[in-house]
Amino acid sequence: MITQFKSLFRRFQAEETGAITVDFVVLVSAIIGLSIMVMAIIWEGAFAFTQRLNNEVESIEVIVY
Repeated sequence: MITQFKSLFRRFQAEETGAITVDFVVLVSAIIGLSIMVMAIIWEGAFAFTQRLNNEVESIEVIVY
């Protein structure tokens, strides 16, 4: 599957006609958009986890003798 994407990318890169260039721009913008959405989801989950962890750590009592 990765080999197919590599060959597709090489064809996009080698082709200089307008239609292929437009397709490539749309493809790259879709990949970037999806990446941003995935990063937002991961960031939200990681932030919630760190908040819970912070609350747990703050609730630990340390006894000094």
